[in-house]
Amino acid sequence: MLLHELLEKSSACQPNKKALGRENQWMTYQELQIAFETAAKALQQLNICKNDRVAIYLPKVEEAVISYFSVSKVGGIFIPVNPALKARQVAHILNDSTAKVLITNTARLRQMITQSLTEQANAKSLAKLEQIILIDATEDDDLCDDEFSVNKGHGESVNIISWPGFMTLGNNTLVSSTSDTTSRSEYIGNDIIDSDIAAIFYTSGSTGNAKGVVLSHRNLVMGAKSVAQYLPCKSTDVMAAIQPFSFDYGFSQLTICFLIGASCYMDEYLFEKDLFETIKRQKITTLALVPPLWIKLAQGCWPAEVGKNIRYFCNTGGAMPRSTLSKLRNYMPNAKPYLMYGLTEAFRSCYLPPEQLDIRPESFGKAIPNAQITVINEQGDECRPHEPGELVHRGVLVSQGYWNDVEQTKQRFKPAANLLPQVPLTEMAVWSGDVVKKDEQGFLYFIGRKDDLIKTSGYRLSPDEVENVLYLLDDISEAIVIGVPHPVLGQALVAIIVAKSAELTEKRVLRHCLASLPNYMLPKHIAFVDSLPRNANNKFERNHWKAVYKNLFARLINENIKTNDLVESTESVKSAEVGIKNENA
Repeated sequence: MLLHELLEKSSACQPNKKALGRENQWMTYQELQIAFETAAKALQQLNICKNDRVAIYLPKVEEAVISYFSVSKVGGIFIPVNPALKARQVAHILNDSTAKVLITNTARLRQMITQSLTEQANAKSLAKLEQIILIDATEDDDLCDDEFSVNKGHGESVNIISWPGFMTLGNNTLVSSTSDTTSRSEYIGNDIIDSDIAAIFYTSGSTGNAKGVVLSHRNLVMGAKSVAQYLPCKSTDVMAAIQPFSFDYGFSQLTICFLIGASCYMDEYLFEKDLFETIKRQKITTLALVPPLWIKLAQGCWPAEVGKNIRYFCNTGGAMPRSTLSKLRNYMPNAKPYLMYGLTEAFRSCYLPPEQLDIRPESFGKAIPNAQITVINEQGDECRPHEPGELVHRGVLVSQGYWNDVEQTKQRFKPAANLLPQVPLTEMAVWSGDVVKKDEQGFLYFIGRKDDLIKTSGYRLSPDEVENVLYLLDDISEAIVIGVPHPVLGQALVAIIVAKSAELTEKRVLRHCLASLPNYMLPKHIAFVDSLPRNANNKFERNHWKAVYKNLFARLINENIKTNDLVESTESVKSAEVGIKNENA
């Protein structure tokens, strides 16, 4: 099955069922199929052929979804570009992918044109395009105006057309001779197979430029089928699409929904009260978010009728604090929580069944259907129970590697025969970069990213261990913990906190930590900030703070300061200890 055939199949079975909603408006499956087939014919008129790249730089709107599936229909490769990205980041994606078509809106194009006047790389990325399609322009707009001029050089300009004008191209094309809407059309995409590339998902790129993860039709379709096997989803569900479609977790809300014939409602998560209103009005039954959003949502004031609508909710993209999960379970008493683990290079890898949640609250479960998960140590051997090692994923969900990056691909994607030396497999497995451990029953536990693990005072620890304790303090709204260079400790822990009130002090936080953590896990510096920046996928931007605080203890490296004089770096910890002792006395 090809990606667009998920939608075609549901359209054939229930053409009048609500398929895609936004701003209280819905498209049926039949309406959505007609729209994406029209757009596919229009793409053919623009000479978009198999493997041509089409970048879609839009928020969650109907035109974005229509574009994804129409590109799939003609055998092209679609690139969902996160709408939160700025012109410079989008320029890298357009350059790296050599996209022929950009589908966007007027405001975003203006921003890119303005940036291109000052940055050569951005100008080159636009000049490589053959077509730009503006979804909010009309056929009457003068898109040849200087305001929209994109110069290709040699006196040529990039052709810019409106969305209505684009769709007119498709409407003027002769229709297929077949009347069977479930079969592959004779006039379009008839040479596509499921191992062909369907999409490139660019990772958030917290350091350096973003990498493009290459996904086949088989990757996307089998990912949806695998997740639909363990999630209790039904065709009667109304799924909320909150995460950006440029994030595989967000895009999977579309693929799972269209696979089972459910309804998908697109919404933005701006304020908790607005999301609550959406859940009530649209009768949302499932929610899939990442930890920072769940943390915010758990601190909201939940109307009783909101939580009763939810049948199940999902988390991935990081560990959810136990205190947050406890609140969410109270707010959604009828919902089953599914804690999941995944990586863009292999879509989804593991999940914890809800019945195991109270038995193994720290675990993220076992392999999802049709995936093999192994924990490998530094010697290349499978780890024993409780031995830390790198999580390795093998199976049909493993992506095809990184676009235009052979070296990075070699580092992360290695022959699966390395895992099973007795079987000469030619397939590739992906080394996740995540350090985990398994128990005697095979349940997995996250320790940390290879590059996020903190080694302090000779101990290796994960930031999650300290963050979970911090979140038990009610006055903390958000918190992250990082490790920064320290001349004696190797790395020192720094806690960056968003407080609910100005009354929260460093001393109180340290006293709270002392009650639950050993000394080596105590923060050596606590910073209070107004907000914690997030990357394009709503994950906390840890590398930003590592850069901010990397020289925090640099003055201690001065040769004139003796090791015995390094008292100041732990002074606040000792002060808190003394305070507790005095109170106990």
